[in-house]
Amino acid sequence: MSYQTAIHNIFGSCNVNNIDIREDSLAKTKGDYLKMNVKNFSPQVIITNPPFNLAVPIIEKALDDVADNGYVIMLLRLNFFGSKERKSFFDKYMPEWCFVHHIRIGFTDKKDENGYVLFDKNGQVKRGSTDSIEYAHYVFKKGYKPEYTKLVVI
Repeated sequence: MSYQTAIHNIFGSCNVNNIDIREDSLAKTKGDYLKMNVKNFSPQVIITNPPFNLAVPIIEKALDDVADNGYVIMLLRLNFFGSKERKSFFDKYMPEWCFVHHIRIGFTDKKDENGYVLFDKNGQVKRGSTDSIEYAHYVFKKGYKPEYTKLVVI
């Protein structure tokens, strides 16, 4: 639930709806986003880390679902830009921004031999290993089609 926590830390109390397909998730709503009607929420921002093979349909649906001038933010591999198959997608949906992470992201917590999460001396969860892929947050704005993407290394 790191996105929800970050949003509340930055913007204070605001309405954040969570949807996750995983049953073990802490999200309020469980289900397949691609099969859901979320237009009644009129989201201003949709942010997620989609499965790589479903990124294009999820981005397209999110851009349809988000309010006019709203944002769709996707955490994806940096190499999402490099594909013959996605060229037509980028011709239609060029992201306004691409925030490239200068440190490789670890998506798992470090665990001991019994499967328990390990903590450091300050009580922070120890992060597990990373893969060898660079990640970026791709930022699309509904109704805005820039000629090129502005890239920022963070």
